[in-house]
Amino acid sequence: MAAERKDAIYIGTGLALGAGVGTALGSVVGAVTGDLALWVAMGPSLGAAVGLAIGAGLMAKREEAAARAGCCERCGYSLEGLRGGVCPECGAKAAAR
Repeated sequence: MAAERKDAIYIGTGLALGAGVGTALGSVVGAVTGDLALWVAMGPSLGAAVGLAIGAGLMAKREEAAARAGCCERCGYSLEGLRGGVCPECGAKAAAR
């Protein structure tokens, strides 16, 4: 799977899950505190922000792992034994090591 597609999946999943969890928690906190409208409005935004941060963290971890393992920085394809200067999977120039 191409790196750009994985990035979109990480971000989209993080936003969707974060907004859903934020809505649920906002409803509970709002019911307990008596300020339901405020917490239902804020919950999805706060949850989506947390989900976005988690998705960005997953992307950064993937990029770090690919760089350490001798893989293409763009798509994660193994460059072990590569003789040309281009990744055969995505066409990115391979970094000199």
